Amino acid sequence: MIFNTRSGNFYRYDRYTHQIEPIAAPAISKGGRVDVCEEKLQALSFEPIPNITTLPNISTFIIEITRQCNLRCSYCCYSGKYPRNRVHENKSISATQFPLIFDFIEKHRVKDRQLTISFYGGEPLLHKELLYTAVESIKERFPSDAEIVISTNLLNFDVHNDLDWCVKNNITLNVSIDGPEDIHDKHRTNLNGKGSFQKVMYNLSSIKQKNDIYFSSNLNLLVTVSELSCLLPIARFWESNEVVCTKEPFSISGISNNFEANTQNNEDELLNTLYELMDYYEHHRHNLFIKSYLEILTSPIIDRPIFDLEESSSALCCLPYNPRCFIDATGQVGICEKTCDELRIGNLHNGFDFEKINQVTVQMAEIKKTRCSTCWMQRFCQLCFTNYFLSDEELLQDCEYQKMWTRISLIIACEMAERNLYD
Repeated sequence: MIFNTRSGNFYRYDRYTHQIEPIAAPAISKGGRVDVCEEKLQALSFEPIPNITTLPNISTFIIEITRQCNLRCSYCCYSGKYPRNRVHENKSISATQFPLIFDFIEKHRVKDRQLTISFYGGEPLLHKELLYTAVESIKERFPSDAEIVISTNLLNFDVHNDLDWCVKNNITLNVSIDGPEDIHDKHRTNLNGKGSFQKVMYNLSSIKQKNDIYFSSNLNLLVTVSELSCLLPIARFWESNEVVCTKEPFSISGISNNFEANTQNNEDELLNTLYELMDYYEHHRHNLFIKSYLEILTSPIIDRPIFDLEESSSALCCLPYNPRCFIDATGQVGICEKTCDELRIGNLHNGFDFEKINQVTVQMAEIKKTRCSTCWMQRFCQLCFTNYFLSDEELLQDCEYQKMWTRISLIIACEMAERNLYD
């Protein structure tokens, strides 16, 4: 695949070697920009699909402690806009289920890695007594090696009482903040449509003032970027706000693909937005939001393993090597928290259903064999079980979306290297 940066340098990405090499300007370039050039590639062969009898790498267990939430975020996967996902409801795990949950974790965790148990919702802090019971049980069952994480919008957090409990139990908080008030409150509103920014920032500020060490080491900030045009306003907010300016975001993500919305993206417009962000970053190298965003965007390029592609390639997605497991509020088990509610691979009582696991693995592998064998992007492809129920048309749309973002990531990674923007 041939592409060029804004400075006029041309590169070729080679699927077989995974190398990116500079080349002379090709004849197909027009006006300083190369027309998308995807070379015809020899079809790959794929390795036989193994019979899966174990999931040997699971070290993180995400527990859906409740399906209740005190926000109605417009982009939430449980908003009712996403096919095959549940909606918010008055259902939570019972404390009587915890022994069964922790038996399941003990049986299926990989023993030589850090164990992480993460509480997810809904909003977990709507059920503090359940959390207190769960954390006490974890401390008894896994006294030496369990990291405990709570994903929260922080609205129900009592700084005077809850912070001491979090510190005592060494709990990590994953807190969502989407930027300045107008951007955050556009999507993250309560049941009455009122924005949540002021309450979240008040609690973040209070935590930082009361225990700056905890704020620095045990609190992660998660940002959802609803539109790329929001990047620069979020970046300016991040460097000017005294609460978050010294803290690098733990996660920056876009909105999940919603094929009913059928949103379109213009690649040139997206690239121009990212070039503006890089221009700003050149003069604001201390901006931790931009640093984190650009690293996340280009990490598949920068961190790719360099080796020649063998004659046959794996057609597997994440199974059976996935490190995560999702336990929902009904006791059903999913591959991870991102797969839809209709795709479950077991339950707490009977364990993993390997007949089902092998069935869905083969079905996803067939998609990969059919669609990916001659694709230039095959080694960057992120086809996963979130795509399991997609139609052929939706798979094609997702494929084109991934190709576009891979091209963008290649261009931005090379542009950053040319400008010496990597630390």
